[in-house]
Amino acid sequence: ARAEALLALADARRGLASAPSPEETRALVEALVEAGFPVLRDERGLGARLLDVFDGGGVRASARGRVRRLGELLSSHPFGPIVLVLSCLPERAARAEATRRLEALAALLRVGEREVTTSLLELPSGAGATDEVRVVLPAYDAIATSDAPPSTSSPSGS
Repeated sequence: ARAEALLALADARRGLASAPSPEETRALVEALVEAGFPVLRDERGLGARLLDVFDGGGVRASARGRVRRLGELLSSHPFGPIVLVLSCLPERAARAEATRRLEALAALLRVGEREVTTSLLELPSGAGATDEVRVVLPAYDAIATSDAPPSTSSPSGS
């Protein structure tokens, strides 16, 4: 499942007509940090982490403002698609619930015409479920941000 998610992200990266410059990438990192979003930097690209956003099958009322704020921030950094990644258990019901959650989150982000895709990262059976969503921007090269300010993670993942 992880390999499938990485392939989907690589495909998204290859389909770009243009890519952000290192300066534009650093500006995105700075904006995420200023807004209080923990920054992710890995092989998939640059991104942010959201915690505690779901309640049942939808987005928790207390998290909606945070999600909208992230959508506004991402709209001002318009390169490439956005990939929402959520870990889930392999059982059919867990996958269906995770899919519903990601669809609700994607609808709330409101990033205009920009492509938002979802990806499930399957956890091994018996693993603890997680509520962490990784919001990945594959067009933004995480390596270009090595001298950017460090992430300011907060327990709430705001």
